[in-house]
Amino acid sequence: MTYHNNHRIEGTPTSAKGKTTTIRLRKGKVPSGKLRSVKVVGLPEPTNSEKARDELVYLVLIGQKNLQESSFTQKLWFPHVVGRSSTIAKAHLPKVTTSPKGLNDSQCTAMRAMVGNSPIVIVHGTFD
Repeated sequence: MTYHNNHRIEGTPTSAKGKTTTIRLRKGKVPSGKLRSVKVVGLPEPTNSEKARDELVYLVLIGQKNLQESSFTQKLWFPHVVGRSSTIAKAHLPKVTTSPKGLNDSQCTAMRAMVGNSPIVIVHGTFD
């Protein structure tokens, strides 16, 4: 971060919400005055999902894992092989006593699938 008097401070982002980012300073204090510019260097830390994906790809590439035998791959792309239907079976969804206002039938079905015991639920679309 560079301030109006060319004073520079380095920091690490700790959280972000919308257009606001919280930055932990590496050393020093925030100077008084107007912030002139912010320079971002590098990528954010990977999420746990990204780390798991990277590890799976790495293990496949070095021959320690077989992608076709991965339980994630089986459940997602070959559900019929492991005895799962690729469509939502309404009879196996948990009963919801109250339906959230404004959800259509398809959205209610998706919501019930998410709170059910299916290991993977993919929902595409928005809740407008």
